[in-house]
Amino acid sequence: EAWQEMVDQFAEHSVDGLVHTILEVQGRRPALHDLTEGLSGLRVPLFVVTGDGDEACLSTGLLLKRTVPRCGWQVLPNTGHVPNLEDPSRFNDLVRQFVVCVEAGTWPERDPRSRAVLQFDLDRIDADAH
Repeated sequence: EAWQEMVDQFAEHSVDGLVHTILEVQGRRPALHDLTEGLSGLRVPLFVVTGDGDEACLSTGLLLKRTVPRCGWQVLPNTGHVPNLEDPSRFNDLVRQFVVCVEAGTWPERDPRSRAVLQFDLDRIDADAH
């Protein structure tokens, strides 16, 4: 229902406006995947909320989680591209919790030990040592 509402509102825009937005705004902006070096230096709190049905954005959420040191990521079940409209109560609770943590100075930085490529960081074990 929320998705259809968004589609209907989107369809109310002029064709020229939509084309301009897609070609000139979205088409010219750099992809987040090309900005990881700069993003890795961010020290501000970041909170990404993605719907589990939003296939196009799941990998971007994971990219941000892996790249930005103070990024939290929540995947909401049974929602798509607009979880704020599809599950507004849960979405608002998550955002409130984020704001409370930021204001209290308790939003954490990612533990560097979680960056292991393989479980238990096995990729660092020297094969010749065995």
